[in-house]
Amino acid sequence: MHKRCAKCKTIKPIIDFNKKAKSSDGYDWYCRKCNKSIWQVWSNKNIIPKKKACVKCESIFIATGSHKYCNQCRQLICETCGKIFMSPTGHSKQKYCSRSCRAKNPDSIKILNDNRGTKPRTYHLKKRDKHGGVLDREWRDAVYKRDNWTCQRCGQIGGRLQAHHIKPYKKYPELRHDIANGQTLCIACHKETDSYGWQNYHNNHRRQ
Repeated sequence: MHKRCAKCKTIKPIIDFNKKAKSSDGYDWYCRKCNKSIWQVWSNKNIIPKKKACVKCESIFIATGSHKYCNQCRQLICETCGKIFMSPTGHSKQKYCSRSCRAKNPDSIKILNDNRGTKPRTYHLKKRDKHGGVLDREWRDAVYKRDNWTCQRCGQIGGRLQAHHIKPYKKYPELRHDIANGQTLCIACHKETDSYGWQNYHNNHRRQ
């Protein structure tokens, strides 16, 4: 669906127009680009810029928002690439100019490696073991790769597969990430095992 902008007279996709309930078709008369320019001209004429004193250097500057510091005091140096940047939120404690620089920083890499495979701080409040950690994902991928993404019972190749613990996940915590304890099964074959689901595990393993 397309629509003609009332200002630039160009036909654009309807996704380039903001929604407007008062309009006959439910969309604004102007495209987003023209609408932004219209409001920019209006704000320049009607909104009086506020002058503030910088909290840090006490110099007078024109505030464009709720910033308390002037642009000079808002400049920060990225700890990874050394680039001078300004925090869009005005935080003076921001250390990196982007997420990519944060990921490349040695301190961030060390924190990720130290906390690798650990559970969140609220994990102790849970009453049962849960899958989904990085070690569980890597173990599952290794089992799939070893079995060539093929069900070891019916021979199904690809599709919806699951990594089955030959010895139950709950009963043998020391074998949870042992690849030899894993087996690739399709969903139908996985449901036929004696440890699939809590009821089968309780009847076949918990009572023993």
